Amino acid sequence: MQLAHNGKEFIASKVKNMFSDYEIDHKRIKPGKPICNAYCERFQRTLLEEFYYPIFRKEIFNSLENLELKLQEYLVYYNFERAHFGLDKNGAIPIEVFKSKKAILQQRFDQI
Repeated sequence: MQLAHNGKEFIASKVKNMFSDYEIDHKRIKPGKPICNAYCERFQRTLLEEFYYPIFRKEIFNSLENLELKLQEYLVYYNFERAHFGLDKNGAIPIEVFKSKKAILQQRFDQI
């Protein structure tokens, strides 16, 4: 899924068609939610710096499927091994943070 802000570049018909052609599930951030945009932009910058820049220096991809596999490997690392200092000043692994909040999340889901 691709999250994007509400800029004109993400609502143009050519862009919408491209998302459809590549089967990209595109969601727009709700207006008035700038914090969401900051998270998205930081995540995209991290992907660019830690994944795309290094991988394109090391490898040549003959298909989008091969690139997708490498991206999926990186996302496993990102969510299950890499310390995130935005989650905790000492660094925290996202899956561990998620597990620690499981009971709170379950209560919220039960209320829905």
